[in-house]
Amino acid sequence: MLKKLSKSSIPRGMPLLLRNGLTRMGQFVFERFIHFGRFVLFFARTMKGMLQLRQSYQIFLEQLDSVGSRSSFIIMLAGASTGLIFGVHFSDLFKSYSAEGLLGAAATLTLSKEIAPVLGAFIVVGRTGSAMAADMAQMRINQELDALNLMGVNPISYFVAPRVLATTIMLPLLVVWFIGVSLVCTYVMGVLFFQVDAGVFFDKIPWLAKPDDLISGLIKSSIFGFILSIVGCYKGFNAKRSTKGVGQATASAVTTSLSVILITDYTISWLQTLMF
Repeated sequence: MLKKLSKSSIPRGMPLLLRNGLTRMGQFVFERFIHFGRFVLFFARTMKGMLQLRQSYQIFLEQLDSVGSRSSFIIMLAGASTGLIFGVHFSDLFKSYSAEGLLGAAATLTLSKEIAPVLGAFIVVGRTGSAMAADMAQMRINQELDALNLMGVNPISYFVAPRVLATTIMLPLLVVWFIGVSLVCTYVMGVLFFQVDAGVFFDKIPWLAKPDDLISGLIKSSIFGFILSIVGCYKGFNAKRSTKGVGQATASAVTTSLSVILITDYTISWLQTLMF
Protein backbone atom coordinates (compact mmCIF):
# COMPACT_ATOMS: atom_id res chain seq x y z
CA MET A 1 0.00 0.00 0.00
CA LEU A 2 2.83 2.36 0.91
CA LYS A 3 4.65 1.66 -2.38
CA LYS A 4 1.45 2.22 -4.38
CA LEU A 5 0.77 5.46 -2.52
CA SER A 6 4.31 6.72 -3.10
CA LYS A 7 4.38 5.81 -6.79
CA SER A 8 0.93 7.17 -7.53
CA SER A 9 1.91 10.62 -6.22
CA ILE A 10 4.89 10.95 -8.63
CA PRO A 11 4.32 12.17 -12.23
CA ARG A 12 4.92 9.46 -14.85
CA GLY A 13 6.96 11.76 -17.08
CA MET A 14 9.90 11.83 -14.67
CA PRO A 15 13.11 9.89 -15.36
CA LEU A 16 13.17 6.42 -13.81
CA LEU A 17 16.11 7.18 -11.49
CA LEU A 18 14.44 10.30 -10.12
CA ARG A 19 11.13 8.46 -9.71
CA ASN A 20 12.79 5.68 -7.70
CA GLY A 21 14.64 8.20 -5.53
CA LEU A 22 11.48 10.13 -4.72
CA THR A 23 9.60 6.88 -4.06
CA ARG A 24 12.20 5.72 -1.54
CA MET A 25 12.30 9.12 0.09
CA GLY A 26 8.52 9.12 0.44
CA GLN A 27 8.57 5.64 1.94
CA PHE A 28 11.28 6.65 4.43
CA VAL A 29 9.42 9.78 5.56
CA PHE A 30 6.12 7.90 5.83
CA GLU A 31 7.72 5.11 7.88
CA ARG A 32 9.29 7.67 10.23
CA PHE A 33 5.86 9.21 10.84
CA ILE A 34 4.44 5.76 11.60
CA HIS A 35 7.24 5.00 14.07
CA PHE A 36 6.82 8.41 15.69
CA GLY A 37 3.09 7.82 16.15
CA ARG A 38 3.74 4.39 17.65
CA PHE A 39 6.30 5.83 20.03
CA VAL A 40 3.93 8.60 21.16
CA LEU A 41 1.25 6.01 21.98
CA PHE A 42 3.86 3.81 23.68
CA PHE A 43 5.06 6.80 25.72
CA ALA A 44 1.53 7.77 26.78
CA ARG A 45 0.66 4.20 27.84
CA THR A 46 3.94 3.93 29.76
CA MET A 47 3.26 7.15 31.66
CA LYS A 48 -0.23 5.88 32.50
CA GLY A 49 1.21 2.56 33.65
CA MET A 50 3.72 4.28 35.93
CA LEU A 51 0.77 5.63 37.91
CA GLN A 52 -0.72 2.12 38.29
CA LEU A 53 1.98 -0.16 39.70
CA ARG A 54 -0.18 -2.42 41.86
CA GLN A 55 -0.06 -5.36 39.44
CA SER A 56 3.64 -4.96 38.66
CA TYR A 57 5.01 -3.82 42.03
CA GLN A 58 7.15 -6.96 42.38
CA ILE A 59 8.68 -6.40 38.94
CA PHE A 60 9.40 -2.80 39.95
CA LEU A 61 11.35 -3.98 43.01
CA GLU A 62 13.26 -6.51 40.92
CA GLN A 63 14.19 -3.80 38.43
CA LEU A 64 15.41 -1.52 41.22
CA ASP A 65 17.80 -4.29 42.21
CA SER A 66 18.79 -5.06 38.62
CA VAL A 67 19.48 -1.45 37.62
CA GLY A 68 20.90 -0.36 40.97
CA SER A 69 22.85 -2.87 43.01
CA ARG A 70 23.85 -5.04 40.05
CA SER A 71 25.26 -2.02 38.22
CA SER A 72 27.08 -0.55 41.21
CA PHE A 73 30.31 -2.50 40.68
CA ILE A 74 30.86 -1.42 37.08
CA ILE A 75 29.91 2.14 38.07
CA MET A 76 32.51 1.97 40.83
CA LEU A 77 35.19 0.81 38.39
CA ALA A 78 34.33 3.57 35.94
CA GLY A 79 34.27 6.17 38.71
CA ALA A 80 37.62 5.03 40.09
CA SER A 81 39.21 5.10 36.65
CA THR A 82 37.80 8.58 35.95
CA GLY A 83 38.97 9.88 39.32
CA LEU A 84 42.50 8.57 38.87
CA ILE A 85 42.70 10.09 35.39
CA PHE A 86 41.44 13.42 36.72
CA GLY A 87 43.98 13.24 39.53
CA VAL A 88 46.86 12.74 37.10
CA HIS A 89 45.92 15.28 34.41
CA PHE A 90 44.34 18.00 36.56
CA SER A 91 47.17 17.87 39.10
CA ASP A 92 49.78 18.14 36.38
CA LEU A 93 47.88 20.99 34.71
CA PHE A 94 47.26 23.01 37.88
CA LYS A 95 50.81 22.42 39.06
CA SER A 96 52.06 24.33 36.00
CA TYR A 97 50.13 27.38 37.26
CA SER A 98 50.76 26.80 41.00
CA ALA A 99 47.03 26.17 41.51
CA GLU A 100 47.04 22.61 42.82
CA GLY A 101 44.44 23.56 45.41
CA LEU A 102 41.79 23.81 42.70
CA LEU A 103 42.02 20.09 41.96
CA GLY A 104 39.07 19.12 44.14
CA ALA A 105 36.90 22.01 42.94
CA ALA A 106 37.57 21.34 39.26
CA ALA A 107 36.94 17.61 39.62
CA THR A 108 33.71 18.14 41.56
CA LEU A 109 32.33 20.65 39.07
CA THR A 110 33.21 18.56 36.01
CA LEU A 111 31.90 15.33 37.48
CA SER A 112 28.65 16.79 38.81
CA LYS A 113 27.54 18.66 35.70
CA GLU A 114 28.68 16.48 32.81
CA ILE A 115 31.03 13.53 33.23
CA ALA A 116 29.19 11.46 35.84
CA PRO A 117 25.66 11.78 34.34
CA VAL A 118 26.81 11.02 30.78
CA LEU A 119 29.27 8.23 31.57
CA GLY A 120 26.87 6.71 34.08
CA ALA A 121 24.09 6.73 31.50
CA PHE A 122 26.36 5.16 28.88
CA ILE A 123 27.28 2.34 31.25
CA VAL A 124 23.65 1.67 32.16
CA VAL A 125 22.70 1.71 28.46
CA GLY A 126 25.24 -1.01 27.76
CA ARG A 127 24.25 -3.11 30.73
CA THR A 128 20.56 -2.45 31.36
CA GLY A 129 19.14 -0.75 28.26
CA SER A 130 20.32 -3.53 25.98
CA ALA A 131 19.02 -6.17 28.40
CA MET A 132 15.59 -4.52 28.47
CA ALA A 133 15.43 -4.55 24.68
CA ALA A 134 16.48 -8.20 24.54
CA ASP A 135 14.00 -9.22 27.25
CA MET A 136 11.07 -7.47 25.60
CA ALA A 137 11.99 -8.88 22.18
CA GLN A 138 12.21 -12.40 23.61
CA MET A 139 8.80 -11.98 25.24
CA ARG A 140 7.43 -10.91 21.89
CA ILE A 141 8.86 -14.00 20.18
CA ASN A 142 7.50 -16.28 22.92
CA GLN A 143 4.09 -14.56 22.60
CA GLU A 144 4.08 -13.63 26.28
CA LEU A 145 2.93 -10.11 25.41
CA ASP A 146 0.06 -11.50 23.33
CA ALA A 147 -0.90 -13.82 26.18
CA LEU A 148 -1.17 -10.89 28.59
CA ASN A 149 -3.41 -9.06 26.12
CA LEU A 150 -5.68 -12.11 25.93
CA MET A 151 -5.92 -12.15 29.74
CA GLY A 152 -6.91 -8.47 29.75
CA VAL A 153 -3.58 -7.25 31.18
CA ASN A 154 -1.82 -4.35 29.47
CA PRO A 155 1.76 -5.58 28.80
CA ILE A 156 3.08 -2.01 28.72
CA SER A 157 1.75 -1.30 32.20
CA TYR A 158 2.88 -4.70 33.48
CA PHE A 159 6.37 -5.01 31.96
CA VAL A 160 7.46 -1.62 30.60
CA ALA A 161 6.28 0.91 33.21
CA PRO A 162 8.13 -0.66 36.19
CA ARG A 163 11.36 -0.88 34.17
CA VAL A 164 11.17 2.76 33.11
CA LEU A 165 10.31 4.03 36.59
CA ALA A 166 13.03 1.95 38.27
CA THR A 167 15.72 3.19 35.87
CA THR A 168 14.58 6.80 36.23
CA ILE A 169 14.93 6.52 40.01
CA MET A 170 18.12 4.49 40.22
CA LEU A 171 20.36 6.24 37.69
CA PRO A 172 20.71 9.44 39.79
CA LEU A 173 21.73 7.29 42.77
CA LEU A 174 24.32 5.53 40.63
CA VAL A 175 25.61 8.92 39.51
CA VAL A 176 26.05 10.00 43.14
CA TRP A 177 28.01 6.77 43.72
CA PHE A 178 30.09 7.53 40.61
CA ILE A 179 30.89 11.05 41.84
CA GLY A 180 31.82 9.86 45.32
CA VAL A 181 34.19 7.15 44.11
CA SER A 182 35.76 9.51 41.57
CA LEU A 183 36.41 12.23 44.15
CA VAL A 184 38.01 9.76 46.54
CA CYS A 185 40.36 8.52 43.81
CA THR A 186 41.15 12.07 42.69
CA TYR A 187 41.93 12.98 46.30
CA VAL A 188 44.23 9.98 46.75
CA MET A 189 46.07 10.68 43.51
CA GLY A 190 46.46 14.40 44.20
CA VAL A 191 47.49 14.13 47.86
CA LEU A 192 49.78 11.10 47.65
CA PHE A 193 51.46 11.66 44.30
CA PHE A 194 51.26 15.39 43.58
CA GLN A 195 51.57 16.82 47.11
CA VAL A 196 48.21 18.60 47.06
CA ASP A 197 47.26 19.80 50.53
CA ALA A 198 44.41 17.66 51.87
CA GLY A 199 42.65 20.56 53.59
CA VAL A 200 42.89 22.85 50.57
CA PHE A 201 41.50 20.07 48.35
CA PHE A 202 38.15 20.26 50.17
CA ASP A 203 38.20 23.96 51.11
CA LYS A 204 38.34 25.07 47.48
CA ILE A 205 35.41 22.94 46.32
CA PRO A 206 32.75 25.61 47.17
CA TRP A 207 34.70 28.13 45.08
CA LEU A 208 33.69 26.46 41.81
CA ALA A 209 31.11 23.78 42.56
CA LYS A 210 27.71 24.80 43.88
CA PRO A 211 24.78 22.66 45.06
CA ASP A 212 22.93 23.68 41.90
CA ASP A 213 25.61 21.95 39.82
CA LEU A 214 24.95 18.64 41.57
CA ILE A 215 21.19 19.09 41.29
CA SER A 216 21.58 19.84 37.59
CA GLY A 217 23.58 16.64 37.09
CA LEU A 218 21.02 14.56 38.99
CA ILE A 219 18.16 15.97 36.93
CA LYS A 220 20.09 15.14 33.78
CA SER A 221 20.76 11.60 34.94
CA SER A 222 17.08 11.07 35.77
CA ILE A 223 16.13 12.21 32.26
CA PHE A 224 18.82 9.97 30.76
CA GLY A 225 17.51 7.02 32.77
CA PHE A 226 14.01 7.61 31.44
CA ILE A 227 15.30 7.89 27.87
CA LEU A 228 17.44 4.75 27.84
CA SER A 229 14.78 2.60 29.49
CA ILE A 230 11.83 3.68 27.36
CA VAL A 231 13.89 3.44 24.16
CA GLY A 232 15.14 -0.04 25.11
CA CYS A 233 11.64 -1.27 25.93
CA TYR A 234 10.14 0.29 22.80
CA LYS A 235 12.72 -1.29 20.50
CA GLY A 236 12.20 -4.70 22.10
CA PHE A 237 8.41 -4.34 22.18
CA ASN A 238 8.34 -3.71 18.43
CA ALA A 239 11.06 -6.20 17.43
CA LYS A 240 10.60 -8.65 14.59
CA ARG A 241 9.38 -12.09 15.64
CA SER A 242 12.65 -13.90 14.99
CA THR A 243 15.98 -14.60 16.65
CA LYS A 244 17.56 -12.07 14.32
CA GLY A 245 15.01 -9.52 15.48
CA VAL A 246 16.30 -9.77 19.06
CA GLY A 247 19.80 -8.79 17.99
CA GLN A 248 18.54 -5.99 15.77
CA ALA A 249 16.36 -4.59 18.55
CA THR A 250 19.22 -4.69 21.03
CA ALA A 251 21.68 -2.97 18.69
CA SER A 252 19.12 -0.36 17.69
CA ALA A 253 18.23 0.32 21.33
CA VAL A 254 21.86 0.97 22.27
CA THR A 255 22.71 3.20 19.31
CA THR A 256 19.45 5.16 19.55
CA SER A 257 19.77 5.65 23.31
CA LEU A 258 23.35 6.89 23.07
CA SER A 259 22.46 9.32 20.29
CA VAL A 260 19.40 10.70 22.08
CA ILE A 261 21.32 11.05 25.36
CA LEU A 262 24.08 13.07 23.69
CA ILE A 263 21.58 15.33 21.92
CA THR A 264 19.59 15.77 25.14
CA ASP A 265 22.74 16.54 27.13
CA TYR A 266 23.73 19.29 24.70
CA THR A 267 20.18 20.70 24.66
CA ILE A 268 19.93 20.82 28.46
CA SER A 269 23.39 22.40 28.81
CA TRP A 270 22.53 25.00 26.19
CA LEU A 271 19.22 25.86 27.87
CA GLN A 272 20.93 26.12 31.26
CA THR A 273 23.47 28.53 29.77
CA LEU A 274 20.68 30.72 28.39
CA MET A 275 18.67 30.66 31.62
CA PHE A 276 21.47 31.15 34.12
